Parts: sequence; C-alpha cells; structure tokens
Amino acid sequence: MYYADKLAILEDLWGKPVELHQDKLIVGSQVYPIIDDVIILLEPSEYPPSIAQRLSPQAAHAAAPPAIATDIQYTFGSAVESVGGATSSRTAALWLGL
Repeated sequence: MYYADKLAILEDLWGKPVELHQDKLIVGSQVYPIIDDVIILLEPSEYPPSIAQRLSPQAAHAAAPPAIATDIQYTFGSAVESVGGATSSRTAALWLGL
C-alpha cells in the first residue's frame, strides 16, 4: 500500500488519527476511497462517472449531473477559441465582463 509509510504525514495533515485500509482511508467519521493510490476527497454526489463506475458500477448510473453547466462551458470555450484563445487572465476577464 502506497500510504502505509505515510501515516504520520496523513495524521499531521488531517490533525487526527487515520485508519488505512487497502481501498479506503478513514479519518474520524469520514471515509475516503482510494483508487490507484489516489485518495478521493470529493463528495459522492460530485464523483465524475469514471470514479463512480470504479467505486460501484451501480453508482455510475445514479451519479448526479456535474455541478457545472457543460453547455455554457462549451460555448464559452468555443467563443474564446474563435478569436484565437485566451492568452492571459486579462483576456479571460474581459470575456467574462470583469
């Protein structure tokens, strides 16, 4: 297990004892899944379909829609690309009207 020798660091990070299992990290009453040595800190409702599928094939179908408006992100991204892309944070701010 990747985190087996990093328990002291994890306990320091969270400020409380942690319990490491093969597929999860328990911190207090919180349970964080571990996939490919990555601790998943997202709430289950925020799991992208790929993570939901890995954790539970049934959960992938019940995963909540993303918290972002993908159609707006797509159209905004297309508009920025149509004028050569955002070359700076100032350009992006201008596009957003900031």
